[in-house]
Amino acid sequence: PWLVTGWLWYLVVLVPVIGLGQVGTQSHADRYTYLPSIGLLLALGAALAGLNSQRFRTALLGLTPAMIFYAAMAWVQVGYWSDPYMVFTRVIDVVGDNYPSRVNLAAHMLTIGQVEEAEAHARRAIELEPGSPYGHSNLALVHLSRRMFREAELSLREALLRSPDDAGMLMNLGYSVEMQGRKVEARSYYEAALARDPALHGLRENLERVAE
Repeated sequence: PWLVTGWLWYLVVLVPVIGLGQVGTQSHADRYTYLPSIGLLLALGAALAGLNSQRFRTALLGLTPAMIFYAAMAWVQVGYWSDPYMVFTRVIDVVGDNYPSRVNLAAHMLTIGQVEEAEAHARRAIELEPGSPYGHSNLALVHLSRRMFREAELSLREALLRSPDDAGMLMNLGYSVEMQGRKVEARSYYEAALARDPALHGLRENLERVAE
C-alpha cells in the first residue's frame, strides 16, 4: 500500500506542473518536482521500514553513495539560486542566449549599480526581441541613471509603443520630460500612470512637484 500511496502522490501532485497547463513563461523547472517527489520518498522510506534489521542495514549501505551524490548535486544546484546574476547566467549557459534572462540581468545590474553591464544586457535583449518593451525600458533606466533624459525619453517611447498601459514606463517618461523642463507634458504622463496604478511608489510626489 505504501508503494501505491507514494506513486499516486507523485502522479497527482505532478498534474498541475506536468505541462498540460503551463504556468508562466517556463515550460518546465526544477521546482516542479519538489512536492511530487515527497510521494516517492515516502514510498521508499516505508519500504525500508518494513525490512528486518539486517536487510535494513544492507539497503542503507547500498543507498549511501546515491545519498552522497544527490546531496552534492543539491548543494551545487542551490548555488545557482544564490542571487539573480547566478540564476540568469546559469539559464543562458543551459538553454542559450535568451531575452528574459537578458532583461532580468539588466534589471539586476541596475539595482547593484553596474550601469555599463546593465546597458550591455539591455541592448542584447533588444537585439533578441526588438518588438518587446522591457529591453527598451531597461535601456531607458540606464539613460536615466546617467541623467541622459532625452535618450531615456526616446527609449521609453519605444517601450510604450509596445506596452502603452504600463504605469511604471509612463511615470518614467513623465520624469524624463520633466527633467527636460516640460512640466505640463510630464504631468499628463504622471496622471496617465496614476489612472493605471494609483499605488505606484513615488508617483504622487512627482505629481505634486510638477503641480507647483
